[in-house]
Amino acid sequence: MNRRVVYVGLAAAAIVILLVIAVGVFRHATETSLRPGGISRDQAIRMASHEGMAQSTTPTEVRWANAGPLSQFGRDPYSSPNRLVWAITFTGSFGWASCGPYNPNGPTRCPLPARHATVILDYFSGAFVTGSLY
Repeated sequence: MNRRVVYVGLAAAAIVILLVIAVGVFRHATETSLRPGGISRDQAIRMASHEGMAQSTTPTEVRWANAGPLSQFGRDPYSSPNRLVWAITFTGSFGWASCGPYNPNGPTRCPLPARHATVILDYFSGAFVTGSLY
């Protein structure tokens, strides 16, 4: 086998290993930089699943659940962007609260259900902060 091919393969493997290590270190650093006293990930998921906007007509699945500053996940006009929150995204089939304004010319057509719901909760209390469907 050609030496050059072997060296390129080894270099590619080394890069992949370094990337995996970097992602692990970054993830650990972001998890450990949170202040103590917040609710757990499991508590956040359980609380978020009971929010009205997270009610799906099909079984839901947690896509991800991360803690950090609000600015990392969304905005809320009544909260500081530095507020610590849990952001939990579910997949499923989520109906919209309204099909839009009344249409005097015929029936109102409702949009297709959203496939993702993100619920943002206060990191310490678990209180609802904001959320979105998409």
